[in-house]
Amino acid sequence: MKAKKTILLLLIIILCSMQMMVSYGSSSYTNLKFGSRGTKVIQLQQALQNRGYYKSSIDGIFGRYNL
Repeated sequence: MKAKKTILLLLIIILCSMQMMVSYGSSSYTNLKFGSRGTKVIQLQQALQNRGYYKSSIDGIFGRYNL
């Protein structure tokens, strides 16, 4: 009985840890798609530009240069 409780507790801890990793890995850019426009696209373009991946002008339109 004690072994079952220990296993259950370990499973709960593992599942909670996995949920935290998934939540941490997600970003606000996940809902963007080709043709999206607005401030989230601008934020993405700025982040890409800051890392040297985006060489075009920041226009707030998710297009071929954002792929």
